[in-house]
Amino acid sequence: MTILVIPTYNEAGNILSLLGKIEQNMAGDYKLIFVDDNSSDGTIEEIRKAQADSKVELIVRGGRRGLGASLKDGLEAALDRGADKVVTMDADLSHDPAALPALLAAGERADVVLGSRYVAGGRPGPNFYRVALSRLANNLSRWLLGLPAHDLTTNYRYYNSAALKAVDLRSIKSDDYNFLLELVVELSRIGKTITEIPIDFKKRRYGSSKFSLGQIIRSALTVARLHLKYGSNDKT
Repeated sequence: MTILVIPTYNEAGNILSLLGKIEQNMAGDYKLIFVDDNSSDGTIEEIRKAQADSKVELIVRGGRRGLGASLKDGLEAALDRGADKVVTMDADLSHDPAALPALLAAGERADVVLGSRYVAGGRPGPNFYRVALSRLANNLSRWLLGLPAHDLTTNYRYYNSAALKAVDLRSIKSDDYNFLLELVVELSRIGKTITEIPIDFKKRRYGSSKFSLGQIIRSALTVARLHLKYGSNDKT
């Protein structure tokens, strides 16, 4: 069974469209787990309306604690529900559900698949400032940590359950976007195969972006910490 884990915070305007697009692009036995950080804009109510469909589950966490913390809870829940394939994606429609079949197909030959903006065929989106900072952070991370991927901060991902079970998710320190980087580091270090497919990163339709310069600074500090701890894997 495939389980999609989707963290949410104030995404009410996107939920119904997202659900429709996922239904159009997913086949077979699958479920969705929304992990919400106590949204105040009606996101929780929109997801609860969709819970009439047995495919949809909602986990509401107390307080806004960050993407990484939401993913830890969501990934653990997916494994507890018996998933053998897990996909994570954002709720703001920047991750086009049309790419789900390609992501899952690539998962037939790798433990982890990253939906990448920065490989041939990928499109990083229209925001020049955000793209420039993101490219800089990813290139620095890839160089210092020796990682075999170009988009280390993408949350559009496939994992097989064996790969996730081989990592202690609670040992990963970051509770924000840097959780994504740390998880790739841990998976690479234990020899899990990681590949990328190109994605077209879309501009969000509703709500506001959670991206900030502060995230870039925290990412740089995280990379420095991991470099001091592990050095380079020399897999670039």
